Amino acid sequence: DSKNSCMGEGSIAIYAATLAEQGKSAQEIADAVDDMKLSVNQFAAVEKLDYLKRAGRVKASSAFFGNLFGVKPIIISDVNGQNVAVTKVKGRSNSIRECVKMLKDVIIEPENQTVYVGHADCEDAAIELKELVEQEIKPAAVHMGYIGPIIGASVGPGTIVLYGKGKKVEIQG
Repeated sequence: DSKNSCMGEGSIAIYAATLAEQGKSAQEIADAVDDMKLSVNQFAAVEKLDYLKRAGRVKASSAFFGNLFGVKPIIISDVNGQNVAVTKVKGRSNSIRECVKMLKDVIIEPENQTVYVGHADCEDAAIELKELVEQEIKPAAVHMGYIGPIIGASVGPGTIVLYGKGKKVEIQG
């Protein structure tokens, strides 16, 4: 169990492949991956709460009023790998800034890592997120891609997500 999804899980796989190229044993790789999985931090923001409602993550009344007032929950993967909302902001720009702020608070040695930006059919928001990460966090690289259809079906179009290696996740939803 990677305790992550999408690009967070992919970053762990890339790390494991890098260790294999360095000649590490299967046990060394397994131990390193097990140690790393809670260090991959995820910060996501949905555009509309309708898909979270359909997935049973929020009540219908919360989705209605949240959409009406432009509320964007910031979602992380907790210590158990469950996606939980840890805070809420109003508006897309604020959600982008909050995701970057939260990653900035936990990231370790950004200059030595790739940060991942994912999106569900909202490339403009993803580009804005990527540019703010480059400006505020200054990682070695930022890779941008799509959120896959399985995760996308639960969070809906317009979702953005940010992954980076940092302090171990300690929040339990």
